[in-house]
Amino acid sequence: AFCFQACSVEADNVRHIVVSVSEQEEEKEEYSVQDDQPTMTAEEMLGHATSGIARPLKSRILQVISSLARKEQDDDEDETGFEKEEEDTIARSRVSSLYNICGLLVYYHSALLKCANKDESNPLVVAIIDCLKEGTEAFAASLRVYAAMLDSLSMVTGEAETLLAQLMLGQLVEIRTTSPGFAVHVDCPKELQPSLSLDFITSILVEAALSSCTTLDDAVTLKSCISTAKKAGLVSYQHLESLVAEKERAMIDELVEEKTAQVLEVCALGCMATAWKNMLTYVEGMTMASQAGLTEDDVELGMKEFYSSLYAPPLPTFENIKDPVLRRLARSKICDNVVQVYSDLYNAMNSEKGGYDDLSFLGHTPEQVKTLFSA
Repeated sequence: AFCFQACSVEADNVRHIVVSVSEQEEEKEEYSVQDDQPTMTAEEMLGHATSGIARPLKSRILQVISSLARKEQDDDEDETGFEKEEEDTIARSRVSSLYNICGLLVYYHSALLKCANKDESNPLVVAIIDCLKEGTEAFAASLRVYAAMLDSLSMVTGEAETLLAQLMLGQLVEIRTTSPGFAVHVDCPKELQPSLSLDFITSILVEAALSSCTTLDDAVTLKSCISTAKKAGLVSYQHLESLVAEKERAMIDELVEEKTAQVLEVCALGCMATAWKNMLTYVEGMTMASQAGLTEDDVELGMKEFYSSLYAPPLPTFENIKDPVLRRLARSKICDNVVQVYSDLYNAMNSEKGGYDDLSFLGHTPEQVKTLFSA
């Protein structure tokens, strides 16, 4: 409708300016008075014809952008449970739509520049770039708001914050890979590139979800986010990977420490290890054999039970950890910790601190135990 109206208004203008040579000769006398007036260039003609399109088009696009960026101020009392559950979907849809609009505007800006012979003063080009700037600012602000709302959205939907971040990133990556505006050969204004880049999007979402990363599955989800973005063209990902890896190591260490204590109790090393740690300071003449829980009878019974567990180590299965690599890593760390506890006890019992008359109950060296317990 905008195009039809503008072109209809300019139709007579163009008809009188663009005429054939024969028509010029026939009407030479009629238009002789205007011969001395400067003629319009092709760029000026195009700009004049499209100025009528630019104003209403810009107004309409900015109206759509403003509508998508505006946060609805609904009264909580008027919201039903269903509407609250849909809040996350609506928020993702708004951010995705803004990003989609920005991609289209980048494409149109590039295409119009070529049509206008790179004349940036063309009214239509100016209108599109103004809308693109407004859309980019609205998208960046809306994405930050969504990232800040992950906690509340998680409470409403019951989904983990890392999963919500993954869903948002997945939608934006899909738009980026399908939109003509984000193709390699399409130029985006340099000042707007940072806010539309995958680096910006991934950084905002991953760092926001990282604070709520409390399980290994959360860490796997964030790693999947980064992997998805890398496939779509993410450039700066080393920092994000290191942040997730650091969080992952801390959680693994905490989990391994808890499970190691349980495994030690099951395989009978726990009581001996605890009694050994209770000997805080070594006093000359003090021996392990004289301590409760470390007498020769206690140790012989404990070691016998421990050796019997070597053929079927009581290691946790970690079925709640989806990543098989993390499962193997956690089990391996527990094995190493158990072997280290046995090694400390073995060496202490063989030292002057042991005080045992008969060490025949030590049936395996630490190296043998490592081989058996890790099998």
